[in-house]
Amino acid sequence: SGEGKAVSGFFQSDAFYIAACCGSAGLLIGFILGRITHRCPPPPVVPPAELAPLHEARPRFESPFRNVQAEVKYVGDQACAGCHRSHVRSYHAHPMGRSFASVADAEGVERFDESANTVFETQSMRLSVQRRGQRLFHKVTYLDAAGKPIPEVEAEAEVHYAMGSGTQGRSYLLDHDGYLFQSPISWFQNKKAWDLSPGYQRNFVHFHRAVLPRCVHCHCDQAEPIEGAVNRYRTPVFRSYAIGCERCHGPGELHVAARRRGEDPEDVDHTIVNPRRLEPALREAICQQCHLQGETTVVRLGRELFDYRPGMPLHEVLSVFVRPAELANNYKAVGHVEQMQVSACFIKSGGKMGCTSCHDPHRHPGRDERVAHYRRACLSCHDESACHGPAVERRKHEDNCAECHMPRSSISNIAHAAITDHRIVRSPNRPPQPKSGPRPGDIPLVFFHRDLVRGPDPERERDLGLAMTEVAKEPGASEIRGLIAERALPLLDAAVRRTPHDVSAWEGKGYALWTRNRREEALASLQRALEQSPKREDALGYATQVALELGRMDAAVDYARRLVEVNPAHPKHQTLLAHVHAQREEWPDALAASKKALQLHPASVEARGVLVSYHLQQGDRAAAQTELERMIALNPARADEFRRWFEQRTR
Repeated sequence: SGEGKAVSGFFQSDAFYIAACCGSAGLLIGFILGRITHRCPPPPVVPPAELAPLHEARPRFESPFRNVQAEVKYVGDQACAGCHRSHVRSYHAHPMGRSFASVADAEGVERFDESANTVFETQSMRLSVQRRGQRLFHKVTYLDAAGKPIPEVEAEAEVHYAMGSGTQGRSYLLDHDGYLFQSPISWFQNKKAWDLSPGYQRNFVHFHRAVLPRCVHCHCDQAEPIEGAVNRYRTPVFRSYAIGCERCHGPGELHVAARRRGEDPEDVDHTIVNPRRLEPALREAICQQCHLQGETTVVRLGRELFDYRPGMPLHEVLSVFVRPAELANNYKAVGHVEQMQVSACFIKSGGKMGCTSCHDPHRHPGRDERVAHYRRACLSCHDESACHGPAVERRKHEDNCAECHMPRSSISNIAHAAITDHRIVRSPNRPPQPKSGPRPGDIPLVFFHRDLVRGPDPERERDLGLAMTEVAKEPGASEIRGLIAERALPLLDAAVRRTPHDVSAWEGKGYALWTRNRREEALASLQRALEQSPKREDALGYATQVALELGRMDAAVDYARRLVEVNPAHPKHQTLLAHVHAQREEWPDALAASKKALQLHPASVEARGVLVSYHLQQGDRAAAQTELERMIALNPARADEFRRWFEQRTR
């Protein structure tokens, strides 16, 4: 009864909004609309002696290379340039060395003329890009069914960082006091045009897609995520921008100090990792930290994402899970490792072949030398006589081995981006065959590094349970969400019995229980997580939803308020708080929260639904009607549903 409870209809379709948007399932949560006018400052220049490890010491890993230990400090590329100037110079022309920059300093690969799609329309929206001096602004205007702008439903934001070298494309980030968010507009180099950012075609989340630590880890050099938060980092966010020398060689404190003392060992220098001196699995782990995308990745208990250092086994820090072979889709934009390791070349090489067999991490071959560069890599193992292609045809293509055996494909999870087939197919006419998603009865994940571990590992079972909860959150898993969660539950239950302080396992168990409609148990598990980590954003979001479903309104409003305190700039959080206040008929608070949500995301139909109920409760039908018309303009497919709901409220 009451106007507040009636608004719940608009949240039913969004009941799993946190499940779909939080965590690392690929649909990211976040924030920001409005006009952000501040420029991001450059990363601070920190003297090498003051650069501390990102985290407290973790369990030690035995290695002859002394810089794998957590107490060894990073020193930055400037310290490397003193002795390795040519390598540093060529590396910073490499795509990895240009992986991240401030907008003002990024290499200008973008275009801003009309042919570059600086204004384009899609999904009843008009999006535009404008360069103002060294600053870049993105704008979204929502359109009605007639193609006209909807009054008061548009937003413009300044973007501060350029993520990506521009070789394939580039996305853009906003920084608001340490919260990082992605713009819905990206630059695509192959198309030489602006278009929707990857993933936005399926789920347009305005300017509030959160940038998770996993994204930051693979595109920038160093950052420190705040524990429990989804997309908040300690400021200044970046100690340096693009991926640097120490990402592959490990922290350089010991090496620099030894050189300054005049020490130059005649044999192996164990003050710093040289990847060529590592056994194959450890060598490949360096590339895999970013290029092994997998289906989902779980940080191991007692570890943190940035704990990995070259020379360590990657699986000691991260558990990477992939689809079983019969379900694998190896045509993701960052699926190179999965592809290469199923190739006959890799398998038959017995560890000799790896990423650096073909790719020079210090220097990227120019356009005119690529064919010869990669051909030499092939001929280091194969004889020219091994190719049975007609000589005339081969000469037409400059004897380009990769063109036949590693063809580029347009099948990718990134729009407008072609990828090179790293399966190294024998037959050039064998097309890629993307597989379908998991079906009822399928085991959706397997541990990628299973060949490198021996015997059962209970903690790896815990990681599998958490990984399955992440798969269950994906929109495409809705039909089998309950089945996946059911399989995850015993693994997570065993994890929390074994380690009661495992916050991630308590949270994952709570989510899985909620998915199975075991709400009382779910809320108890989530509360156990929050007792140990009171500001854990995902757990607060789940707990709010579960408490609402249980009708525990006092608990729901407490969780929702804490959620907004943790991330006040997330429009979904503000909308959820508005909904809880409306349920409790706390109308001034409901109005305040819904207005904050609309400041962040003016196209939120749910927040406008709360406003409709508020105006009707105040007896202002005209104001309620205005908001209703905006809701219909934003989502005309639900017009009849909205009108029926409105008439029920007015009666």
